Amino acid sequence: RVTIALLKEFEEDLHLHIHLENNILFPKSIKLENELISY
Repeated sequence: RVTIALLKEFEEDLHLHIHLENNILFPKSIKLENELISY
């Protein structure tokens, strides 16, 4: 049961991390890169 709980917690953290990368970090990086290229 402990293992299942830890795996569930890991999965939730992983989904959060993927969300942050895909929806916040990557778009900001692309925007910054485009601003630097066009400067």
